[in-house]
Amino acid sequence: MTFAVSDLPLDALIESRVSIEQEIRQRAKAELAELEGRRAVLLALLGDAPKVSAEKPAKAPVVSIAKYRDPDSGKTWSGKGKRPLWFDAGRAEDFLIAA
Repeated sequence: MTFAVSDLPLDALIESRVSIEQEIRQRAKAELAELEGRRAVLLALLGDAPKVSAEKPAKAPVVSIAKYRDPDSGKTWSGKGKRPLWFDAGRAEDFLIAA
């Protein structure tokens, strides 16, 4: 399908571009869904389960064990990240939590 775009006014060209881009996105999504379905069928025929999901796996939360404690407030710090105001590096041994 071809048409002379040079004869169309700018507003019509912009409107056409928007509708064409929407159609491209819809068709690409539909084709991708079809391909994923076909892939699942082929893997089932081979006896393999899909090993890669479309979504990124969730990262496990990082748990830091407290290494230092403020004797006045009881607040703790693992030694990672920004140093709290109560922590004095010159007296680090005074703030250590006994193992």
